[in-house]
Amino acid sequence: MEPQKNLRLSSQFTRLPQADIDAFNGLPVGWISDALDRQSALPHTIKPVTQKTEFAGSALTVETPYNDNLAIYAALSIARPGDVLVIAISDDNSANPSCSLCGDILAGFAKNAGIVAIVTNGLVRDKMGLDNVNIPVFAAGLSPNAPVKKGPGSCGLDIQIGDRIIASGDLICGDDDGIVHIARAQIEQTRKGLVAVANKEQQMDKALQTGAPQPDWLKARLTEEDIDWQKN
Repeated sequence: MEPQKNLRLSSQFTRLPQADIDAFNGLPVGWISDALDRQSALPHTIKPVTQKTEFAGSALTVETPYNDNLAIYAALSIARPGDVLVIAISDDNSANPSCSLCGDILAGFAKNAGIVAIVTNGLVRDKMGLDNVNIPVFAAGLSPNAPVKKGPGSCGLDIQIGDRIIASGDLICGDDDGIVHIARAQIEQTRKGLVAVANKEQQMDKALQTGAPQPDWLKARLTEEDIDWQKN
């Protein structure tokens, strides 16, 4: 009888061209979200743990139980420079003791493998050590409890975090405001949308600098039919 498979690993995905990543690197994630109809952010519970927060790169996806990091270590064998390690916990751990998935040692190996950031809806530990590793790490929180290395899990396959289905090779960007996910098929659409977003932001910045007390669109908006001006 063939033993049950504990890990599912796939390296059969295409990473983004560096030019696509460079086009988003350094842009505010708020702008990117605006260009995607304000619907591309991962859950707000995923927050920066490290002082370093800005990044853009191709997703390398991992799914694992909340208290197990075997699949995360396995992902290091697939990683290439420029990858973002995106880790989804496969179960609800609300009724279980807290447990970290990653500390500074694993993050250090990840950096050595070329990974540029780590993002998870699970927990991590070794906050000071993670800062010393010097790559951005985003997580739902901290716990000193260490994980086991038993599985099950997967690497390189589709995962879900919040309402976002993330495939390896999708674009992941982060800064102090959080994380946005851009599916590969939406890259060009998003790049075009960013032109309008940037123009809008520049116009509003100009209005602020000239002392305007309100944005130029507000006066007209407040005259529309759905606005009820109460009379005392």
